[in-house]
Amino acid sequence: MNIHRIYFYIFFYFSIISGQDVIVSGTINSFSSNEHNEFLTNSNVYDTIDPSSYFSNLINMKIVNENLELISSIANDSNSSRIHEFSFNISRKTSKARVGLIKIYNNQILPKNSSGHLHVSENTRPIYGIDFHKSFYFKKSSVILSMFNGQLSSLDDYNWNGSYERTIPTRYTKEPFIHIKSISIKKDLKENGDFLAFTFNHGAIWGGATEKDNQITNWPTGFEAFQRVFFIRSGIDNSTDERHKIANHNGSIDFYFKKESFLYYYIHYFEDGSGLKFKNKFDGLWGIKHENSDFSIILELLNTTNQSGNYHGAKGIGVDSYYWHDQYVQGWTIYGNVIGNHFIDPKNNRVEMLKLYFEKNIKNELIYFDINHLNYYPTYGKKILPENYIEDKIINKSLYVSLGTTFKRTSSINYQFNLHYYRNKFLLNIKLNWYLKNN
Repeated sequence: MNIHRIYFYIFFYFSIISGQDVIVSGTINSFSSNEHNEFLTNSNVYDTIDPSSYFSNLINMKIVNENLELISSIANDSNSSRIHEFSFNISRKTSKARVGLIKIYNNQILPKNSSGHLHVSENTRPIYGIDFHKSFYFKKSSVILSMFNGQLSSLDDYNWNGSYERTIPTRYTKEPFIHIKSISIKKDLKENGDFLAFTFNHGAIWGGATEKDNQITNWPTGFEAFQRVFFIRSGIDNSTDERHKIANHNGSIDFYFKKESFLYYYIHYFEDGSGLKFKNKFDGLWGIKHENSDFSIILELLNTTNQSGNYHGAKGIGVDSYYWHDQYVQGWTIYGNVIGNHFIDPKNNRVEMLKLYFEKNIKNELIYFDINHLNYYPTYGKKILPENYIEDKIINKSLYVSLGTTFKRTSSINYQFNLHYYRNKFLLNIKLNWYLKNN
């Protein structure tokens, strides 16, 4: 019995039993080239697409029965088909729990067309896990607590540029766990929607076993290890790691301020304790969005070049090397896709980016353009620096431009035509989005 038939039977019987709303939606993508992975064109469904395929589609199904939802989706392209998401969601007045093959929950206020959150973005494939979030509401403020625990499922080989002279072959021989939690505090300033918000995010990849340079290391996975991961503590007595690190900790501190039609934000990323103490200065994402009924404009500056310095100094300060880690060399990724901002990856994590995004509504049509100027610098990490190493020398300068239009055919169908330019190459993308509901 193939995957589609199992999928259909589950939804068919559940819909009969529930007798409630059934919502079906989807996205169909067509590309002018089968080398579209480098164009960064799919920040929301990027992980569903095989970069060697001209065509792909994503079919989403949702069944709602009072406080219970069954959500699933199938990703197809010319080379393969797989279940993309499959989860049971239970909601109460101020709480929600999900279990299954799910996207990592993120409680963010970033604009939809931002370059992406530095800690958890929309750029990654769902993984098996469970999450819970709880909201507390007061007179003019709210607090949201959330926690996600799952297990990575990528056993692919990965080659890390461990020095400027050789690469280090590595892989997970046993899948590690991932833990993410956040606390968000929001204060309403006026009845017109003005607010001030603060979010603290923490995440860690821990446990499992890694093979690096043909040597396998099993990392602690017991309750004591989880406790130290949860409370951001460094090591345990029986850790096999000589530096007594048991996880790849990272996170962010988010600041948001909305006043009338303007949203201001700063996402400060940290990879260890030095970044948490702002020893990496103001590495992070700065942004401003202006929006009214006719148009919106976003201006962002991304800078991740400081990283507390290029060597470990006193008290371990330095070489934060974002999204990369000595023990978990694949770093902050799932199936090769970065969990955070997709302009950064473990091998190219020192970047300056300036982004300008503009969109305007004209009757049933939306037009937009997106310009991103990127400067990449030599990475830090466990490297032997060559004699000609210059840390502030730009090693790659790129311009990524995207423009397009969306036509709203009906209330449930729209077409998108997108043209992308990146590194002297052009790509045409045609996308169809559709939505159906049983009542």
